[in-house]
Amino acid sequence: MSLMAGLASYSEKLKRRPFGVKTQHLDEFIVNLCDLDATEVITATQQQRGKPKYPSLDVDRHLDYSKGSYR
Repeated sequence: MSLMAGLASYSEKLKRRPFGVKTQHLDEFIVNLCDLDATEVITATQQQRGKPKYPSLDVDRHLDYSKGSYR
């Protein structure tokens, strides 16, 4: 594939994705956030745990509820 054909193909893909934004799985998103600033992610998670909707959940069950898988 020539460079021009590759650029044209890439340009068409961008047109289908507004602002060049792509979807990510939640786990991938969190990992990417951790790569940017793990300390901030941990702080935010601790703050979220400080305001529980279900106060009797331990950390593992809280994370399960947060990602939508319930035990």
